[in-house]
Amino acid sequence: MAALRAAITRGVCSGLFQSALVRPSAAAPRIFASVQQQRWNSGSTLNLPPDLKYTSSHEWVDVQDNGIARVGITDFAQNELGEIVYVDVSPSSEELPSGANFGCLEAVKTVSDLVMPVQGEVVAVNEELESMPDLINKAPYGDGWIAEIKLSDSSEVDSLLDHEGYRKLVDN
Repeated sequence: MAALRAAITRGVCSGLFQSALVRPSAAAPRIFASVQQQRWNSGSTLNLPPDLKYTSSHEWVDVQDNGIARVGITDFAQNELGEIVYVDVSPSSEELPSGANFGCLEAVKTVSDLVMPVQGEVVAVNEELESMPDLINKAPYGDGWIAEIKLSDSSEVDSLLDHEGYRKLVDN
């Protein structure tokens, strides 16, 4: 049963269905934008550590001293996804380009791809998520990190959003 679930999830994550919640596009329903604006403009505070970098696909990046970037999804993304019940990420033996899918998250409401925020190789995954995927909901910037990426070019991180840029993205 677990193998079937993983195969189905990989199929879903590989493009059969794409979540507009975590990967907004021009085709995403306008309803999402209005709900998101209501939620964050209605007094809710958006948890955005200022020392991280962010992507428009709602991942965060924290570059460690050793040139490895720790990656996860933002508090906003985990809130939109709802309860996360399954995480599918594996270390890669090859370099992946920025924007490539490197895994997926399954939530009660939807399944969503994880997108490489920068070019690099996935060298480690958070093994605690196998038995406790809800760590992403509980601590998206802490114990809920998803993967570590060996950066191909550390300067690529400079092109990502800072916390103010990401705040403007989700507020609009």
